[in-house]
Amino acid sequence: YPRPDGDVYVCGEPEAVPIPEDPAQVEVDPRKTSNIKELAGLLSSRLAAAPTTKEQSCFLPISPDGLPVIGAVGGVDGAYVATGLGCWGILNSLITGKLVSELIADGSVQCGLDIRPFSPSRFVKASSKPQRKRK
Repeated sequence: YPRPDGDVYVCGEPEAVPIPEDPAQVEVDPRKTSNIKELAGLLSSRLAAAPTTKEQSCFLPISPDGLPVIGAVGGVDGAYVATGLGCWGILNSLITGKLVSELIADGSVQCGLDIRPFSPSRFVKASSKPQRKRK
């Protein structure tokens, strides 16, 4: 991800690992960062010669089916979710915000996009639990 100030963010691939309770337990794996640097260097001689200024590790919000999760949360009045965009979250934040704002303000999406494939309900199994109302 090239940045306007000349920095370049080079990211690794998602990995299915358990998320720890304490964010301080998320650590950089030196073997993986070394591999990422090597691969970046193969793509560009400038990246090969560039200094590493920061290494970090984080978790990407990715849904089980790889699609975003956008919409009302069933069973909780007035609750909405917008997640699961993975590494594209920042890029898609503007349209995601617009979609959710339309859902909240108007009760449906007004901009013409079909967000049914992104519904949180696709992960909910039928249940007989009563719905909760927000206080």
